Amino acid sequence: MMIDLGVALLEAVASVVRNIRLGPTLDNAECRSSLESLVNADDLLFRVEGIVEAAGHKAMCALVQADRGQLRSLAADLLVSRALLWIDGSAEAGLSESENSLLQELLEADEDAEDAEDERSELDGTPSETPVFRYVGRLGDQAMALAFAAQKGVDAVVEHEVVSVISLMASGALQAAAARFWAWPPAGLPAPDARRAAISMLTQSLDLLPPGNHFSAPCITALAPNMCAHAHLMQAEVQADIAAPDKPQHKQQRIVWHLDKACSALHSNTAEVVSACPSSLLLVHIHITRARLFLCSGVGAGGKKHAEQAVEELISGCRELRRACGLDGGSRAVDAPSPAWAEAGEALLKHLRSTLRELCAKGVSGDGAAGKDRWKVLYRATLQLTSSWHLVGIPELYDSYA
Repeated sequence: MMIDLGVALLEAVASVVRNIRLGPTLDNAECRSSLESLVNADDLLFRVEGIVEAAGHKAMCALVQADRGQLRSLAADLLVSRALLWIDGSAEAGLSESENSLLQELLEADEDAEDAEDERSELDGTPSETPVFRYVGRLGDQAMALAFAAQKGVDAVVEHEVVSVISLMASGALQAAAARFWAWPPAGLPAPDARRAAISMLTQSLDLLPPGNHFSAPCITALAPNMCAHAHLMQAEVQADIAAPDKPQHKQQRIVWHLDKACSALHSNTAEVVSACPSSLLLVHIHITRARLFLCSGVGAGGKKHAEQAVEELISGCRELRRACGLDGGSRAVDAPSPAWAEAGEALLKHLRSTLRELCAKGVSGDGAAGKDRWKVLYRATLQLTSSWHLVGIPELYDSYA
């Protein structure tokens, strides 16, 4: 009976979590609604945790505990998205009183009353940005603390699959923390220090990943390679985003090494369709990062060749976009299936336009008579696109000039 009640509450949690929205353009009402859903979901999971613990199901209790950590990681992601809008001037800075109350409720659910009161007193009277940054840090700390506590609460020999799932969750939480840290580093922190900290977190997240083999559960076999690829891809992006103090060729070698490791991880994924969509999305970002690498190394006489190689990488990203959508013939997707795919399409379009503009400015023509005006035609076509998702038709145009 108690387990049935716990399962019913978990179904209620799933229903509540569906109302949570994450994205770069959340307004105040959407943010508040998402925070309310997070607090409600955490309250339900707290009740489930008590029920299954009383029933003596330690493995299920640990999974629920790790789930509560993921909710805090989601809340931190939400706050960073809001903060980046404030920095861009796209939204009014500061959290409302109701949002502050919701965040305090979420944080205090796993803190002693005395510690919570100390933290609350430190946040009072500070500038609008400071409490948000501290909220992000405390939420990230709690996410990791809950994941590690869940790991320790389970026998790794008896419940090895449960431990592996929790390890995946801990690795994901650490990767999310690294992404938040890199997107919104502490004020005054030098860029090289921020880079080292982000890479250190990503390296630790790789160490947390469980070893995948044919004895593993399907979810582990499907997700572990993708998360490994994601960690390596993020390290390559961090390396590409900053002017490294050492020699440029060493920086490029590190980026290429991480991109190769990411591709190897994705190609080693033997899971079924469940992992196809994330793998394709990661491949799109790998093509974008490779294109950026070609452009960064395109100096001197080799600039034209590197720019052309960058276009080929971006066209390959467009093909991956098309393949992931299952498009064939002349069919065209009306809209992106998710915000993540929309973001990938926007990034592809941005880099493709800038690279083609550079080729046109240099007066570079394609090889052969048929490809004489290839770059101008492609550039014109990208400018005429009304949606970044219509990039799925660009590879056909590119091939027609081959």
